[in-house]
Amino acid sequence: MEANFNPEQPSLKTAVLIDATSFPVEVSDVVFSILSQYGEIVVKRAFGNWSKPESRPWAERLALYAVVPAQRFDYPADASVDVDMTIEALDLLKNKKINSFALVTGSGGLGRLAIRLRESGAMVFGFANAPAANGPFRTACSLCWSVEELKALRDNEPEGAEEELIQPVWEDEPKEKEEEEAQNVQAQSPVGLSRFKGLLKQAVAENEGEDGWALLSSVGSSIKVQWPNFNPSDLGYKGLKNMVEEARDIVRVNSVSPCKVRLLDDFN
Repeated sequence: MEANFNPEQPSLKTAVLIDATSFPVEVSDVVFSILSQYGEIVVKRAFGNWSKPESRPWAERLALYAVVPAQRFDYPADASVDVDMTIEALDLLKNKKINSFALVTGSGGLGRLAIRLRESGAMVFGFANAPAANGPFRTACSLCWSVEELKALRDNEPEGAEEELIQPVWEDEPKEKEEEEAQNVQAQSPVGLSRFKGLLKQAVAENEGEDGWALLSSVGSSIKVQWPNFNPSDLGYKGLKNMVEEARDIVRVNSVSPCKVRLLDDFN
């Protein structure tokens, strides 16, 4: 299921909905870092019982990111925060300026909501605890990260990495030394790069606007639809932008935010 993008839009306009009762606050910085590189965050809501002491860590973080707290009292279990987030998302869906949603949930129980949002043409970013983030919730979202993947990005992010478009890590478990060696062998093979270039050319053509340029984020989403397990690091690259920049035989890259790509044939 592919999200519908308008290539003429300058960037994604994202609404972030956070379940502060179940999602760990210690990776919130990584969540906002990822989302800010895909577009503008225009709506921020965090749901929780802010009268409880255990909500204090999240409450202290809300001001830093200008997140609006939504009070939720401890009703019976069948009236979970997922319900509140679903209602909020469907209300925001009516706002034509919102074309992207970030569902930050510990349980990963918002898969049906993610599908509904994508059916309406929105991009959906998912963030959840494992194993929920590695199950149907991941498939329902356009892009998805588990808490473990966010921690890995936080702990291993190289200096200056914030300038790159952060790509999801598709492996369910941390990479062991043997897996890294296997990936190095794969990176030396032209098969993966050849497949990538074919999909890249197709994705740019599908998402280009009247000026011939396509958003890199839209191109990456289209590639993932055709190649669900696509991960630039498997081919020896730090991110999608690095791979695209080295495909000089078929595309040109405009790195001015938001990053855009254009087929080389269009310059001839």
